[in-house]
Amino acid sequence: MKTLKKMLAVMLAVVMMMGLGVTSMAATTEGSNKVTVHVTIQNPDDTSKNIFEGNVTVDKDTTLYTLEDAATIENYGKATAMDALIATGETITYHKVQYLDTETWEPIDQYGIAFDSINGKAGTSVKNTDGSTTYQYWELCINGPSASNYATNYVLTEGMNITVKWSSMTY
Repeated sequence: MKTLKKMLAVMLAVVMMMGLGVTSMAATTEGSNKVTVHVTIQNPDDTSKNIFEGNVTVDKDTTLYTLEDAATIENYGKATAMDALIATGETITYHKVQYLDTETWEPIDQYGIAFDSINGKAGTSVKNTDGSTTYQYWELCINGPSASNYATNYVLTEGMNITVKWSSMTY
């Protein structure tokens, strides 16, 4: 009887360990397709404040933008900085940016997606009295410095920092 109790206890322990192993493997697999990044969107009306600041988590293999032919962008269907911006829940409008044939000026290929406005605030230009023009626009920064490309060209990596700030430039 004592031996039977010991065997039963050992069998129960084995079953419990197997159950814990399956549960932990399921949790690891489920979360492995997610990426979490930090997003900051500056308030254009008071640049000392932000309209959004926090972490967003998205599926690595899903894009949230819906423009026709978006799959032709060279992110190969992976989540990008644009997806992280959309995941903030702020209202973001955007458009396709295309290469043009320099003879016909017809679009020949898609280059990326640029955002036009955030919460209704779009870039503007103003002619100054000295003949120069001041441009106000949303500036994308990836991990600190100003981005050299469109938001759809930056595939998300864990811990990436994405900042969109209201900037101006005079020419």
